[in-house]
Amino acid sequence: MLEKTIINKEDLIYVTDMQQNIIKASENFVGMLSLRRYLSFNLLELSEEEIINLTSTLIDNDFYFDGNPLFFISDEAKNFIENKNNHVNFSKFYIENLVKGVDIQEEVLSTDTNDQFTRGDMFDEVIMTNGNLSMGDMPTLKLLLTLQKALLARIYALKNIKLLQKEEFEIYKILPTLE
Repeated sequence: MLEKTIINKEDLIYVTDMQQNIIKASENFVGMLSLRRYLSFNLLELSEEEIINLTSTLIDNDFYFDGNPLFFISDEAKNFIENKNNHVNFSKFYIENLVKGVDIQEEVLSTDTNDQFTRGDMFDEVIMTNGNLSMGDMPTLKLLLTLQKALLARIYALKNIKLLQKEEFEIYKILPTLE
């Protein structure tokens, strides 16, 4: 999925350390999520395909999108929640665009007097739940996309370490948005 880049042999130790830092940061981020308590699987054991399709993976485990009870729900968020056809493939769509260099969270949906309402703002209004999560445990869609990026960065950093251990210097280029 990600492009590859060639590193210099002199940078081997530095790049290996960088990859290990990405893995550690991703694992620390996952460790802080209370969502883990409600899952029948370990997030760190998901395959690359399951991560790319994270919303589908959660939907397969009885999760669904809903309005965030802490926010006034915009029309854009209501439309997203009601349009169930897009839910299953949403995280895949997000990552595919991110790899192309487009972060759909930055898309401006509407402009008020001095404020812009972005898709990222709308993602704070949408949560995923299974109906049993307490209010503080319900992840927003924005948090789930951050989780997805962290898990994907971890997968590619692990792949890079394996390549570097074999003294292969063509490694996956982890986008800054995935670090």
